Amino acid sequence: MKKVIILSMVVLFSMSYVKAQQITLGGGLAYGTDVEKAGITLNGQYFFSEKFAAAPSFIFYFPEKNTYSGPGYSYKAKASVWEFNADVNYYFYGNDKVKFFGEGGLNITTAKAKVDNGNQTQKSSNTEAGINLGVGADFKAGEKIIPFVSMKYTVSDYDQLVIRGGIRFLLK
Repeated sequence: MKKVIILSMVVLFSMSYVKAQQITLGGGLAYGTDVEKAGITLNGQYFFSEKFAAAPSFIFYFPEKNTYSGPGYSYKAKASVWEFNADVNYYFYGNDKVKFFGEGGLNITTAKAKVDNGNQTQKSSNTEAGINLGVGADFKAGEKIIPFVSMKYTVSDYDQLVIRGGIRFLLK
């Protein structure tokens, strides 16, 4: 699985050496329907033509911590989920105020859990690969500020709809 992540990152970042028209970097908030959690997203774009951009992103969903107790037992549980996406955006329509895009690519999702009862700690982790398909829009809010929204569906063992929104900044 680490090889897939490394290969995806090498491919995406090697595209930055191609004469890019634009490079953007930003972040925002996300919500995953399967994990039923909000999270933070970091993302960027490397335009290798006017209509196509490599669009890597990372989403970290806010972890869940709970304490359970009753007669004769007590334990703490913590669960976290994150995902890395290696997408390509295709801008199919736009004007001076808004540009619409379709997106597709690879997804890697990792879920971790830890349960501690004071005497014993159990940990588990699972990583799955999947495919993303979605749509989104960029809005012009100035020369270097680009608010965005997107909605994608990930097909994998962690099937879910992910809704994101945030701001990207034009670096180049």
